[in-house]
Amino acid sequence: MKVVMIRLVLVASMVAAASVSVRRWDFAHDCDMAPPWVIPLPTTAERPYAPEVRARVEPVPSFPAGAKVSLRTASAVDRGGRTREFVSVEFPAAAPTRANDYEVRLELRRGDVVRVLDTRRVYSPAYLWGAKKERERPVACLWPRDEMPAQGDLRFVVEPLSSYERRGAALTCAVAKGVGAWGAP
Repeated sequence: MKVVMIRLVLVASMVAAASVSVRRWDFAHDCDMAPPWVIPLPTTAERPYAPEVRARVEPVPSFPAGAKVSLRTASAVDRGGRTREFVSVEFPAAAPTRANDYEVRLELRRGDVVRVLDTRRVYSPAYLWGAKKERERPVACLWPRDEMPAQGDLRFVVEPLSSYERRGAALTCAVAKGVGAWGAP
């Protein structure tokens, strides 16, 4: 009986309104997850929530002004249980438009040739939280030092991506002479 009553209340509010707004709320941190979804009525109207329309109008994520990539080394235990040296590539979360995920590339330059050595996709550690919480912690991507070349000019490139693969402006961080210049792992 309660289910029928809820359906009637929902239908009545939909008939009286020009649209239905669905607010996405993070109860754990008491903030909005993202802008609300707005569904126009009647349902025969254009649907802004259709994937082809959203892909076209979704904003491109971008990093805040003055954002930089920083590198640091750290020891950690890998999935095989071995202690290894890692390079941690750290950068701020995209704001004000949030990124779905980030693509981090390791590039090697020798002379005029630039070669992509590896590409990784990472989520923000606060991906499932509200936007306010996501900006509090940097995003990090770990690379084992023994899988990186010791010689050559390396560069890390970080790009924010929307849920429809639209790419924002990249951040870069160059490492002259490779990780060998940092000392033995």
